[in-house]
Amino acid sequence: MAIFLELAAFAVTASVFIFGAFNLFKKEIPKYFKLYVCAAGCYMLEELWVIVNALLGNGKADGLSTVRLVGIFGCLCFMLSANVNEFDKVVDDGENKKAKLLSLIAPAILIALCAVSVFSPLNSMTAVEKVMGTLSILPALFGSYYSLKHLLLPEDSMGFLRATRKIDVLALAFYLLTYLYSLANLFFSNLIMSLYDFLITIVFLGIIVFCKKGANKWKALI
Repeated sequence: MAIFLELAAFAVTASVFIFGAFNLFKKEIPKYFKLYVCAAGCYMLEELWVIVNALLGNGKADGLSTVRLVGIFGCLCFMLSANVNEFDKVVDDGENKKAKLLSLIAPAILIALCAVSVFSPLNSMTAVEKVMGTLSILPALFGSYYSLKHLLLPEDSMGFLRATRKIDVLALAFYLLTYLYSLANLFFSNLIMSLYDFLITIVFLGIIVFCKKGANKWKALI
């Protein structure tokens, strides 16, 4: 049953990437949305490794894989890149100090979840595996800060934030689920974790769908 859930998760992820690449890699589409498609590509490779690992009989319980960690790290880096630099400068004039302060809540929650997972007596991973696993999801700390900040900021004069609100909500859910994954893995069976993995994939599907809708709104603004 678990392998079928993983196959379904990969099929959804591959469909998400293909849909995104077909619809969002066009000249007139802003870089913000293209970076989320790149994130989907990294996540698809991560899901592919899960299936190959399961088919070889290794399963998920054998520890972390460098290939999988690179996929997660790449996905989170692209998501972070979408929200910094040019986009952040356009929507944030630096005057809203309250939004910046409140946005620290998101990374603080992720740090707490990571600490509970790493230092739990149920965690049998080696010190190296713990360090590698923590580093692979580190970009989510910064990504969650920017996503929450962009949700808290008032509408910008051009209306760009209106086109990305739902993406930010789902991105925050994705970051949270990613951090909860390592914690949940300490308590639940492979079948439950495969179901959890499928849930994360559905969240990413929502991100790309709203990227398409947001891109259409964005094009209307410029």
